[in-house]
Amino acid sequence: AQTRGGATETDEAHPFVLVPRSARGGWTTDPRCQGAHVLRREATMYRDPYLLMSPAEAFALNVREGGRVRVITRQGAAVIRLRVDAGIPPKTAVLPTEHPGIIRTLAEGAETGKLPTAPFAGAIEAAETR
Repeated sequence: AQTRGGATETDEAHPFVLVPRSARGGWTTDPRCQGAHVLRREATMYRDPYLLMSPAEAFALNVREGGRVRVITRQGAAVIRLRVDAGIPPKTAVLPTEHPGIIRTLAEGAETGKLPTAPFAGAIEAAETR
């Protein structure tokens, strides 16, 4: 097992660090932004849960943007859409906190009722390929 940033341990079966964080930065509640067409479109495009990962990792999995991936952790598994973001480091993926049900399904310690905020280990595989 390997510790990354002191937050989680990865292993051969769970090589990715899954990071729960807000992907929207609060713009959806800012009154100055609510009328912006581009931001409204972004909010509706990704109503379904999604995972953010680097383009290189998506390519290695043979999954395109918008395709589905299976995320597997010690706690559970879920199939969700993929979005790519060049700013995500290798072997790291982001689970937006705007979809708390997915995080509660996947994160250890979620049974407390609180939304986990610490990174946790998982595996990601293609559920649908190019």
